Amino acid sequence: MTRLPHINDTLARLREHCAELFGPIAEPDPGFLRDFTPLEDPRPPFEVRMLDLAEYVSNWATCPRLSVGAVIISTEGYVVSTGYNGSPRGLPHCWDVGCLFDSSGRCKRAAHAEMNAINQAADRGVSIAGCSMYVTHQPCPECLVRLLNTRLDAVLYRHAYDHPTDIASRLDAMVRQSPVRICHWRGA
Repeated sequence: MTRLPHINDTLARLREHCAELFGPIAEPDPGFLRDFTPLEDPRPPFEVRMLDLAEYVSNWATCPRLSVGAVIISTEGYVVSTGYNGSPRGLPHCWDVGCLFDSSGRCKRAAHAEMNAINQAADRGVSIAGCSMYVTHQPCPECLVRLLNTRLDAVLYRHAYDHPTDIASRLDAMVRQSPVRICHWRGA
C-alpha cells in the first residue's frame, strides 16, 4: 500500500514551486484587519429583496389582466423555484387568444404564480417543506386553500387583494388555524 506524503511536505513543495514561478510569497501582516470597521449593509431587508425578485418574475406573466410573480426561498436563502401567472405549458397565452373570464371577471385561462412556483419545484423533485414563498399579490381564495395544504413555513405578499367581506372573514379564520403563516408585507 502506498502512503500519501505528509500534507505539510506537500504544502512546502507547493510554496517552493510557486516561489520559483512568481517570486517569494510575502507573509500577510497579522494586524492588517486591526483597524477594519465593518460597513453597514446598504441592501434593503431580505424580505424586500425577495418581494422585489417576485416583482421581477411577474414581468414574465402572460396574462394581460394582472402580472403576478412568486418565488420560493429555502431556509438558507436560496431560490428554490419561481412562478408567474400564465397559460398552462404548451397552450396559447392570454395575450395571443384572449383571457377566459368567469362571471366575476377573473381570468381562468392562466395558472396562478403560486401554483406555478410549487409545480416547478415538484417537477424538479425539490421539496418546499420549511421554505417561504414571496408573492407580489395576496393569494386568491383558491390558491390560499392550496397554500395552507403545503408544508411551506410562510407566504409573504406585497399587494393586498380585495376579497368580499364574508369570504375574507372565513379565509382569515382558516389562516389563523394553519401552521403556514400568511403575511401582508407593509414595510419595515
